[in-house]
Amino acid sequence: MVKGCAMPPKIGLQTIIWGPEFHDLDDALALTRKIGYRGVEFAQHPSKLGDPEELERLLGKHGLTLLGLAKGTLRERVRFCKRMKKMKPLYLYVEDWEEEDAKAALKAGFTLALHPHQFNPIDRLSRALPLLEAHE
Repeated sequence: MVKGCAMPPKIGLQTIIWGPEFHDLDDALALTRKIGYRGVEFAQHPSKLGDPEELERLLGKHGLTLLGLAKGTLRERVRFCKRMKKMKPLYLYVEDWEEEDAKAALKAGFTLALHPHQFNPIDRLSRALPLLEAHE
């Protein structure tokens, strides 16, 4: 840390570092909060996240926000999140734009976070801008 500079808040942990599945999600979320994170973006497929209501309970237990979901199809992630009773992700991560699924997710009240990424269909700003302009 630079002298005189405060450490910025740790906003969110991306779980890609945990691998494709969990051995003890409760402990992992407890540690996430203990080291100062406020939210979690899950990189695992929704089928690996267990019951949506249990995930919601564990996030609440540890005072964590569900930032987003990044794996699985957009349709799978929407279906998973619709089963949550109290919590909704701040966004659903998308690297490509499936028009039908994107419109359905937006209509269902989800925010989509477009992530231009090298070697994907939307790999630069010039390809992302038309989508960003067409969809608030």
